[in-house]
Amino acid sequence: MAEVHHTLISKTRPGPNGCVEWTAYRINGGYGRLRVGQKMKLAHRVSYELSIGPIPDELCVLHRCDNRGCINPDHFFLGTYKDNCQDMYAKGRNRPALGDRNVNNKLTPEQIVQIRKDKRGKTVIAKEFGINRSTVADIRNRKIWKHIP
Repeated sequence: MAEVHHTLISKTRPGPNGCVEWTAYRINGGYGRLRVGQKMKLAHRVSYELSIGPIPDELCVLHRCDNRGCINPDHFFLGTYKDNCQDMYAKGRNRPALGDRNVNNKLTPEQIVQIRKDKRGKTVIAKEFGINRSTVADIRNRKIWKHIP
């Protein structure tokens, strides 16, 4: 387990509000993931187990900080799946992450404004920003990034 602890420490950086940010591989939802022996595990769960102890089968490790990439055990608490869902709704995380809050996003709000003002063709703009031509059209037609004026 000392090797796993070293891996956890070496793959982090300080984050906002005392968070310890996982900098290695993350799954789509933004949670860190690492190999422990022959199994892939979520980094925050491994951090909890190393720092606090075993996680009962029926419980989830929840983040007080709402930062899925955080592995700071001081930011964790245990809860049921129902508790996790209630926490998500109470904190407004049940809505899809928009724009720059979306972990899969490639663009900034400033770039959205720039794309909307740009009079060049969609193909040229798409190549410049590393996005699809249809994404440029959706930005211009306000089908996506609607929250950016």
